[in-house]
Amino acid sequence: MPLTDDPIIRALSIRQPYAEQILRGTKRLELRSTNTKLRERVWIYASLKDADDPAAWRKMGMPEGGLTNGRIIGSVVITDSTEQDDGGYAWKLADPKRLNEPLEVTNHPQPGIWRPVFKQVSEPPRKFEPAAEPFAQAGKAAKKSARVTHGTSTAITGELICYHNPEKMETEIWEVGEDGEFGAYCARRYSGAEGKRVWFITGRDRPRRYYLGGWFTVETVKEIHPEPGMTDHIYHGRTGELGRSLAGLVEIGKTTWFKDLQRACANFATMQHVRDVRLLKHLETAWAARKPVR
Repeated sequence: MPLTDDPIIRALSIRQPYAEQILRGTKRLELRSTNTKLRERVWIYASLKDADDPAAWRKMGMPEGGLTNGRIIGSVVITDSTEQDDGGYAWKLADPKRLNEPLEVTNHPQPGIWRPVFKQVSEPPRKFEPAAEPFAQAGKAAKKSARVTHGTSTAITGELICYHNPEKMETEIWEVGEDGEFGAYCARRYSGAEGKRVWFITGRDRPRRYYLGGWFTVETVKEIHPEPGMTDHIYHGRTGELGRSLAGLVEIGKTTWFKDLQRACANFATMQHVRDVRLLKHLETAWAARKPVR
């Protein structure tokens, strides 16, 4: 007798910690290379291999490899699938539920969507049960507390690095500041940011290629509240430069110093304060040496 008699028949394989992020309600889009017509609840299978994403693990506040693998750990509803500018698709996820106990499968899990066969047990079957405290709410609470922590003022002596993800922002880096005004968002309030420079880094393609997109000088920092209990900050300025096309950017992902910059920026998890004069000089030199393209 199967361990569950729920009408969920398909599973979606997700690497950790992304599977955990889905169950916490903090990951609502799953980027895939293929479209899906499914509009139903699917199981979340935590793949055996974890994602090579140190920043995601740090954001979760846990060591790498500290989560369940090789099991069905919950479920989520696929509500939509939209094509992205890069040719991929974003699957929209909703209503995550966590199993009180992970489920084992006997067939071989597949990448993407597949049909699991549950391990046979001698005990009577039981229905799927979400955790006592819905993790969509728990994730929201965790996000709120993280915002409070990051919102504290941090005095800066160096410069700021802002990563622009075109897939998440749904804009290219050269569309920022088209009206002559530049802006960058961050949960953290860096005191003394006025008069400091913000550098833009952007990434694209798979495998990822990284580019220096430009900079601007902060004039004002405005506090906003996108949701009740959440605080963000807009760093705003009118003096700066941006490449106005891909050809106008500077590819820096293959430089000898890029990995040091990536580490200094916590893998670009959020806008970071960088004090390393050597890295800041590399950015300045790379931008000064570019050939502007309009």
